[in-house]
Amino acid sequence: MSKQADLAYNNETYSYYFTVPPGLHGSDIAYTFYNGGNVVNATAAVALQDWITTFTQTGVPSSPDVPNAPVFTMYGPNSTVLNLAAASITPQRDPAANARCDFWQKGLYV
Repeated sequence: MSKQADLAYNNETYSYYFTVPPGLHGSDIAYTFYNGGNVVNATAAVALQDWITTFTQTGVPSSPDVPNAPVFTMYGPNSTVLNLAAASITPQRDPAANARCDFWQKGLYV
């Protein structure tokens, strides 16, 4: 397991991985501010808005507007993230939770 999981708020965090093509940084903005416009996965857009809103209100993300949305679990020791993809929303292991990425946790920039 990556050491990064031990560093962020004792693993009591939530994280998602946005892979709707092209999956570039900022591609999730249309989903965050979705209002019925053109997105590839409208279910993911509604769920993401629900998760952000309920997390802000209660500290625990949930999706009351998407009945079949997966439970947004904490990152935890298994390095679990939700993958928001073009056709699905599924939990998976964080692809950055590996020895190759441990370098970034050394804090050489401090």
